[in-house]
Amino acid sequence: MSEMMTQQLMTEPKHITFREVEKPKPGPDQVLVKIKKIGICGSDIHVYHGTHPYTSYPVTQGHEVSGQIVELGEYVKDLHVGQKITIEPQVFCGRQI
Repeated sequence: MSEMMTQQLMTEPKHITFREVEKPKPGPDQVLVKIKKIGICGSDIHVYHGTHPYTSYPVTQGHEVSGQIVELGEYVKDLHVGQKITIEPQVFCGRQI
């Protein structure tokens, strides 16, 4: 039996739902993060009101987050389970997996 988690989904402007989905497994070069805090920025407000020019629905918001690593992919060596992290989605390693 697979483990489930709660996912937030904005299906249209001003309409947010919550649903149970299967917990993802990290790929070989990825980590699974349990989100602890999510910031709401100006872009999120525009998405909520339906005025963000680059958003299509449905969308899961929350790109300013912090959390804790709960699972490692097999090739991840420089991080560890339990490590507290922040995520900056505009900065990435440039590799596509």
